[in-house]
Amino acid sequence: MPRYLVDLRPRVTERTPLLKIVSEPVVEKVTEASLAPAPLETAGESEISLEEMLRAAQEEPPKQKRILIAGASGAIGYPLLGLAKDAGYWVRSLSKSRWRAPKVSLLADELWLRDAMDRDAIRGICQGAEVVISCLGGSLDPRVPEKRGFTHLDFDANRHLLDEAVEAKVRRFVYVSVYGTKYSENSAFVRAHRRFENALRDSGLEFTILRFAGIHATPDALISNAREGYRPIFGDNHSRTNPIHPADAAQICFEHLIQGPEVVEAGGPDILTRRELSEMVSGYAGVTPKPYRMPAVLQRLTSGLTRPFNPRKANLREFAFRASRADAIAPRVGTRSLSSYLLAHREAASLAQETA
Repeated sequence: MPRYLVDLRPRVTERTPLLKIVSEPVVEKVTEASLAPAPLETAGESEISLEEMLRAAQEEPPKQKRILIAGASGAIGYPLLGLAKDAGYWVRSLSKSRWRAPKVSLLADELWLRDAMDRDAIRGICQGAEVVISCLGGSLDPRVPEKRGFTHLDFDANRHLLDEAVEAKVRRFVYVSVYGTKYSENSAFVRAHRRFENALRDSGLEFTILRFAGIHATPDALISNAREGYRPIFGDNHSRTNPIHPADAAQICFEHLIQGPEVVEAGGPDILTRRELSEMVSGYAGVTPKPYRMPAVLQRLTSGLTRPFNPRKANLREFAFRASRADAIAPRVGTRSLSSYLLAHREAASLAQETA
């Protein structure tokens, strides 16, 4: 609910007339004494004393900090929105997902349903905001129908937001990026993030870049992919990583809203191989994993053939292959495991079926 400012100064119920009304005019003789300045009122004689004014000013509620969360309907943005509102922030949200807009509108003070790829559509979005945090970026969910490549989804959209932040003289910009390895750094997905990181450094704004070693993808996507049966394994299925829970990632974002170092790297508590990740998700999906290895030559060929028709899918295959060639283990900052995440999702799905 909107909050309104209230005048907290004490009200005076009885006022002394400032002018005396008399029945006939009174002519006063001008003397030296009458020209002398009037004595100052004492604290007890004034309507509102200085002490009362200071006390009233101290009792006035502090002004709410205004922030903008871009990507507020996403896996990290939505729990971050809840944390910010619980802490008393005034939040403007940016999202292009219409079907997720209703749940965002329940928390956000102001909702912009726009696509940041269109600079004109987000004109003025940063006005009045002290901090901008961007969770914008292309999804790694292969089911998403988006076809634009990650250069547009991750760099162009965030660059438009950054230009607006600079124009509005925002104090601080927090950016959710990706943790990479020497192999994945050369993929289009990671290159787009690094390119924006450089633009953010050159902007002159105070900033923090948060690099996460992957996010626990939405359970629906993981389970749906597992139920497809045969799944290709790119690169080495023994390479390890430690993806982080979205709630942990949101908490880290929240802790760096006001201040923080330029770069923060974080991952989850569990270090798992690619095969272990596949087996765990398949187990919760109730299917037997049947992965097969795709040769590197075939992977490059399919990626090249797909690129003209679906740049994003081609970028996904390239990133999956490069990311799986070596360990991608970030500092273990998160506390929630993937198993607890999947278990909570399964319990929620069971409850929804019982109440349906």
